[in-house]
Amino acid sequence: MTQNIKYIGVVKDGPRYRAKLHFQRYYDLGRWPTAEDAAVARDRACLFLGLHDRLQVSDRSIPLGKRDPLKLRSDAHLAGQKFTSNYRGVCLIQGRWVVSLGHKWNEYSVGSFPTERDAAIAYDRMVLYYKDQGHPLNFPENKTSPASVEQIKLELKESKHRDSKFHGVFKSKTSKRRPWQTLVYRSDKESEHCGMWITEEEAAFAHDRAALHVYNGNPPILNFPERELVPMSPKELCLASLRGRKALTSSQYVGVHFCKGAWVASICVKGKMEYISRYYDEELAARVRDKEARKRCGPKTKFNFPPDS
Repeated sequence: MTQNIKYIGVVKDGPRYRAKLHFQRYYDLGRWPTAEDAAVARDRACLFLGLHDRLQVSDRSIPLGKRDPLKLRSDAHLAGQKFTSNYRGVCLIQGRWVVSLGHKWNEYSVGSFPTERDAAIAYDRMVLYYKDQGHPLNFPENKTSPASVEQIKLELKESKHRDSKFHGVFKSKTSKRRPWQTLVYRSDKESEHCGMWITEEEAAFAHDRAALHVYNGNPPILNFPERELVPMSPKELCLASLRGRKALTSSQYVGVHFCKGAWVASICVKGKMEYISRYYDEELAARVRDKEARKRCGPKTKFNFPPDS
């Protein structure tokens, strides 16, 4: 049996409190742990429908912002799994720390963070970005850089897959000579490849140059914000990476190249490349290539050494 509470539109329903709203139709806003939580949910639905004169717990509902009544029912289901935090704007949902911030009648939610402190720092960065003086910071003494919701989501996405301390840098499982891969994100879902690099630092610089190009000089994340770098497109960086790779695998001799730890000798016969053999000595590979070329190729063939050497 339900029991009326002091809040309008809130009734006792078993061990919890159900929030209701009547406006052109009936809205069931779910069952909440406390009567005040249910009243806050009803206020947020009123804000969503433009009923600003029906607020009951404005000091809590206005900072949280408006919310779709249908989404409030889902929030009510999760409310039983939420645990409060010592920090503002942070709660624990299903083992992960989630950040929420109400700003100008809207609610921004970002998750999920592995630690409570990480989530609290993210909350501070959002407050600084939106310049909301009504929300105190968790760490006012820290010099925290502002960040939008999109930027924090991007950083979270990268952190799940990143093997490097730099943004946009990932370790390849296939390439051993150039193990560091660079990606630049155009959005939360789209990314572009920016080449394979020998060191982490090279890959990090490539990320910054691509980010400057993609975001027209105002990227959300830079590994070296203090450095003045020339922007380059991802395609140009891929070509630069490929040229660096060729510099490592090219030989000073004709018909010789480096591959998988050894120097490979090969010749071109009737327009087709033919493999000769592999050697650990570059000069030996070149001499074997010349010897084979003199047997099978014409007089116009280029040689590395004169015949009598």
